[in-house]
Amino acid sequence: MPPLVSISETLLLNTVGRMRGLEAFRSGHLWTPSGARGTFGGQVVGLAMLAATRTVEDKDLHAQHCFFLLPANSQVPITFTVERLRDGKSYATRLVHALQDSKTVFILMASFTSPPRKIPGVGEPANGNDSVSYNQEDDPPITHSLKFDKLEVPSPRGSELPKPSYDTRPFTPTYQKPFPEDITPWGQATIEEETWSKFLDAVKDRGFDLGKKVRAVQNYIDERKQSPVTIAIARQQAGKWGTSRAIWLKPRFEPGEQLDDNSFRALIGFMTDFQFIGTGGRAASLDHTTHYYPFPEDMDKSAPLLHVMEAVSVDVGAGRGLVRGLVYTEKGVLIAMTSQEGVIRADFGEGIRPRRESDRQGAAKL
Repeated sequence: MPPLVSISETLLLNTVGRMRGLEAFRSGHLWTPSGARGTFGGQVVGLAMLAATRTVEDKDLHAQHCFFLLPANSQVPITFTVERLRDGKSYATRLVHALQDSKTVFILMASFTSPPRKIPGVGEPANGNDSVSYNQEDDPPITHSLKFDKLEVPSPRGSELPKPSYDTRPFTPTYQKPFPEDITPWGQATIEEETWSKFLDAVKDRGFDLGKKVRAVQNYIDERKQSPVTIAIARQQAGKWGTSRAIWLKPRFEPGEQLDDNSFRALIGFMTDFQFIGTGGRAASLDHTTHYYPFPEDMDKSAPLLHVMEAVSVDVGAGRGLVRGLVYTEKGVLIAMTSQEGVIRADFGEGIRPRRESDRQGAAKL
């Protein structure tokens, strides 16, 4: 079944000129997940990132940090204004406000950098690694206070400074955290809609009555079938992996759909919001951070990506939880790092249950 809404429609932005003296863009189709309080946060993240990239030339998006302030109504277009904070030789910075009904519902700071330079020797390792020869004379000039190996310490005996007792790691121009273990390959992983369909069949066969939960599960199955992103479980959140999970995320491009690198980074921002904060328990997102690293030369944007997520801290008393993640290509190249903090809701007998989009009017997201 083809997705109900394509990736191009999900990340559709229309230029509307200027607003408040800033460049402005307006959203197209917005999506609210079944039972959610507002527009899917990942879509707002992706659209804001895309708006920022529309104002930058010849630089790659390398980091974004955003905050969810109010729930966005999917029935009302969102206007994104972009402020050009800085345009430097190597870096550029943009501030994005998402506006709805004259209120700021979301803000995002994006940083862009010059494309990576080719390092001589990398790609042709001499000893099975990426180590290259290091010549101190090639160092760029830096302040004397930071040039520790140039410091001269008086010695009453005139002896040389002692050498460190540990082995120093050879200089390497690249390093990444290794691909995780116990990962089910994409070709062997079961996609979410099939997993939950089998669950409902098993429940029916055993005669269990889930009541209203059956409708909720069926709604989720339908959403997954119609989504522009296919999700498959790469590692269950159970056993020794009780505080972490891993999922495959595969964009469902339609024939002829193509994205440039920065637009694909915006798509990663959209995709990595799926099931992210839930790694730490039931929570509502406060923010979302992504750091991007160079794509491999043979990058296939239609191939699945692995998002490995883990809970870092959950504190019901403080009311917050923090999760972080790593994004790998199917071939094992680390291309992004993510983090997200969320509000952990606990019923202390004094709270009011958050309302859904269909029956709330201007309620805060948190």
